[in-house]
Amino acid sequence: MSSPSIAVVGGCIVDLISYTVRFPRPGETLAGLNFAKGCGGKAANQCVMSKKLGALTAMIAKLGDDSFGVEYLENLKQMEINTEFVTFSKTSHTSTASIAVSNDGQNTIIYVRD
Repeated sequence: MSSPSIAVVGGCIVDLISYTVRFPRPGETLAGLNFAKGCGGKAANQCVMSKKLGALTAMIAKLGDDSFGVEYLENLKQMEINTEFVTFSKTSHTSTASIAVSNDGQNTIIYVRD
């Protein structure tokens, strides 16, 4: 049986994740415990998981012509996902999500998409 071929259309979002004991109150500055950066976005996550499950995959998306976009494209290529249909835009930025995660596993997310 041959592997299925899957093309995914949608967002590629750079996740900027801060881990903290609790969320800050309005106006409060709170020290974090750890920080991580990752490649996310619901569509891109589906593409990655399909690849890990053995499918032949292609991502169809637009990235900003910036350092986040270049890094994201390289991540997809390293995973051996077809990136022939991933394009760069000179007029918009790569989408980002600022994610705060508290010790009890709750999160808040603010995303920016051009």
